[in-house]
Amino acid sequence: MTFSIQTQAIFLVCAVLYSQVSVAEDVQPKSSINIPASNLVDALNSFAKQTNRALIYPYHLASSLYVDGLQGEFSASQALQQLLKDTPLKGTVRPSGVIQITKIQPVVVEEKAPVVVKGEVEISPVVEEIEVIVVEGKMFAMDKSANFKRFSDSQTEQISQSQINQIAKSNAADVVRNVPSISTDKIYGGGTHVSVRGFGAEFNNVLYNGRVIATENQGREFSFDVLSSDVIERVNVYKSPSTDLIAGSIGATINLVSPMPGSHLGTYSKSAVKLGYSELSGEYFPEISQLFSYNNGDYGALISIQYHEKDYRLESVNTDGWIPVDLSYLEGQNDDYSRVYVPRNYDFRIDEGKESRIGGNIVLQASITDKTLLTADLLYSKYEVDSHIKSSGNWTHVNPIGVESTLGESFQSVQVDNHNTLLGYRYREDGDFATDFVELNRNRPTSTIQMGLNLQHLLSDAIELTLDTSYSAAENNNGGKQQFIIAGVPFANPVYQFIPGANYAELSYDREFGIEDIRSHGTIFNGENVKDEIFQTRLDLHWFPDFKWFKQFDMGIYQSARTKQRDGFRSPNGWEFAGYVFDIPDEIFSPFNASDFIDGGNPTDWYSFDAQEYVDYLWSDEHIQTEIIDKDHPLADSIWALKQAGGVEPVHYPSKSWQVEEQLLEGYVSVKFQGESAMGDWSGNLGVRFANTKVLSEGNQQAIRSIETIEGDPTNLIMSFSSASDISETHSYSEFLPSFNVKLALSEQNVLSLGLSKTMTRPTLSDLSITLGNYISRVGASIAFQGDAYLEPTLSNNIDINWNYYWDAYSVFEIAYFYKDFSNYLSSKAEYRTLHDSQFGEYLIISPTNIADETVSGWELNVVSKFHMLPGLLQGLGGRFRYTDVETTEHLHEQSNTAIPAIEGAADSYVAALFYDLDNINFNLSLFHRDSFLQSRIGLLGDVVMVAARDQFDFGMSYKYGNINVSFDILNLTNEPVRSYSVYEERLINYINSGSDYSLSMSVEF
Repeated sequence: MTFSIQTQAIFLVCAVLYSQVSVAEDVQPKSSINIPASNLVDALNSFAKQTNRALIYPYHLASSLYVDGLQGEFSASQALQQLLKDTPLKGTVRPSGVIQITKIQPVVVEEKAPVVVKGEVEISPVVEEIEVIVVEGKMFAMDKSANFKRFSDSQTEQISQSQINQIAKSNAADVVRNVPSISTDKIYGGGTHVSVRGFGAEFNNVLYNGRVIATENQGREFSFDVLSSDVIERVNVYKSPSTDLIAGSIGATINLVSPMPGSHLGTYSKSAVKLGYSELSGEYFPEISQLFSYNNGDYGALISIQYHEKDYRLESVNTDGWIPVDLSYLEGQNDDYSRVYVPRNYDFRIDEGKESRIGGNIVLQASITDKTLLTADLLYSKYEVDSHIKSSGNWTHVNPIGVESTLGESFQSVQVDNHNTLLGYRYREDGDFATDFVELNRNRPTSTIQMGLNLQHLLSDAIELTLDTSYSAAENNNGGKQQFIIAGVPFANPVYQFIPGANYAELSYDREFGIEDIRSHGTIFNGENVKDEIFQTRLDLHWFPDFKWFKQFDMGIYQSARTKQRDGFRSPNGWEFAGYVFDIPDEIFSPFNASDFIDGGNPTDWYSFDAQEYVDYLWSDEHIQTEIIDKDHPLADSIWALKQAGGVEPVHYPSKSWQVEEQLLEGYVSVKFQGESAMGDWSGNLGVRFANTKVLSEGNQQAIRSIETIEGDPTNLIMSFSSASDISETHSYSEFLPSFNVKLALSEQNVLSLGLSKTMTRPTLSDLSITLGNYISRVGASIAFQGDAYLEPTLSNNIDINWNYYWDAYSVFEIAYFYKDFSNYLSSKAEYRTLHDSQFGEYLIISPTNIADETVSGWELNVVSKFHMLPGLLQGLGGRFRYTDVETTEHLHEQSNTAIPAIEGAADSYVAALFYDLDNINFNLSLFHRDSFLQSRIGLLGDVVMVAARDQFDFGMSYKYGNINVSFDILNLTNEPVRSYSVYEERLINYINSGSDYSLSMSVEF
């Protein structure tokens, strides 16, 4: 039997990390302890930091005690025994691993010495209503994350504040992708989404402080880059469901938890400043943050603010997709050229823009009574991307199959591979075929806000009631602000050549040209305003009965009203000056050297221009008079009326506008149980959640009055519409979602768990739009989009099995299996429909649909270990490795007979990390890998879009001196690009190079 190199590497890493088990069991490492004689409070704080343990102790007792100093090599338990030996205090180890310091209670029995179990002092805990101090060491962050997983009945993951501080990050997306099972997807021109176990953003619920957070996207998918990492104290991920979680996630529920004033007693302040450097743009950028909190035990307040600014550069090669073309007219070929796939366009782009983010948190807490806690919190983030893209654009001048136009037989010669993919072309010598210079943008002027009020009240010692209400809103105000402004040279005759195995094709020109040859073409302003609002309220009751096995009863109700609205804007025409007819003053254009573009192979001499100056010239009275009126141009009779009507000023487009209202009403009941058996301690939960969903989809209906070609551009079409009429549709559905989770602790180290559940994912909101629109009208490649209000939710019956082995407080070996049986799986379909009675009236309509059942299964491996058994400085070393294998059904691609995964986003992935954490020094080197995956079953031109496999290295290191921490981070250390393609790798969709980012930061805590 043979194994791939990848598989061998996985087994090797597992063997190395797992080999530490036999060495680590039952051994508590000693470390150098140096605690001077002092007040016990100072001594305990020093103990926690030097031993990386967490302590809870009564401040009023510790503050009145003084202890002798301690110096030498001690284990944590030995050091603690020495510190407490002459005090009325003792320590106990909680199930979570936290050491609790309590007062020794007098008992009427013979005094016995403390019992030592595995080196820890053990005593029955005594609950006291006193002011307590919680202090923890750095490495206890790993302990907390492991125990969050260990003591949860569901299958969970967590990354804590201390771990967040140790990783390289620029926003919240960089934080969550360090959580096991999570991968990130950067959407070109959009935000950064996440996948969990290969399930894309639409399958996951994203919460902030337990509430669904609004998103500026048109669907439900949340863009994590809109949030600073500083507004997150920890991330909890629930991979198997629990009935108390809001319904809607087949993949996982991701809960981002904000900092709270209760994390620090008294006054606390943290100031941080960061200086970053973008390798690709060559620019430095700043980031500052400030957090202040106060907590006196009864009242608390926290306020934080962050500001980030970055000049970035993205380099990309892009196509909109590939279309079939009949090239059988070419002589001399031996193969069938009747259906050859050619790129619809082929563009080189350089985006030099600026991103900025300002935001923060406010949290207020008050213990109104000894049984009532009130919390009010506010999150705000304003994230803006001011994009400026220069592009060398090249439309492929061919006739798609079944379309007649004036282009005729445009190619002189081609190269075609055995997939019927065009590898190279040259236009005929007697023809004139254009190349373009384009100024465009992908702006993101977004804002996100969430405000909430939470009331926790103890009705009795055994009953707790929680009421939570919140409002969340997000906006992307880009309506009419997106530009697509084109000038070009009509006779350049581009030459296209792709070499198999290359990242992208090379392009050159058959004919030379200069700035004096540039002519006018399209002038389009468009874009959408998107607004998302969510009002939600939940009421939960928790009862903790004192029964043998029955430990907790939970019930609750959740209500949500959500409105997603999109308003589209576009220039009324935009092609008035198209066709490369009008000469433009040379001074409007500036030569631009693109010789340093990615790997080369591109035209190096581009021309850039100010888009507004270009548009103003074309619509100026002087240009209209001398070039249109005086020369009796076909526009002469209408140009003044067009200008009076606003020219290219964008107007509201009903065919690009819609609104979806969604009302949710959910309720649940669950019980939690625990007990003992001959096999070990067991615990679990059983419950059911009822989820009712009501949808109101509102849109516009417009009949197409005409579709005509544009004078001077035989590839382009312009449409006119009748007046819009309002349309609406309603739909509702209900589901019962049971779940059962059970966990068996075979020993303190061995834990088995099983989860059985039914979950659902609701259709993303943009798919519920009923407006037929978003028209892209080109000869032979016209497209429109339409949603469906009657879509059903995707349902999944799930099995989750987990085995965890914890060989010390910081280490875990985990193997998990998952199986999901989908029904009503939501995907996309593409079908041709005649929208108008003309030769150009056939459109490819892309729309969502519920398709046949699908299945997904997979397994995960997660190993975390700190090698504290190593000598001296080496005991700070540790490693993390997680691997996710995803198996899904596949379908044969209709044209290529190629197997394509059924589930979008499903892919194998792994993360390997080496870290060092000892005393005041920390570093972390991480490799993130994800195999190729299906990004979209139906792309822009109706075919599949795949994303190629990718590796990314990140590095972070820090040094702490007293209350000052200095860190250095590198994101994308090896400058790995992102590449997507359609069906075959030679059919490029996007190749994006974002470069590496470096940052040096310093923080001070008081």
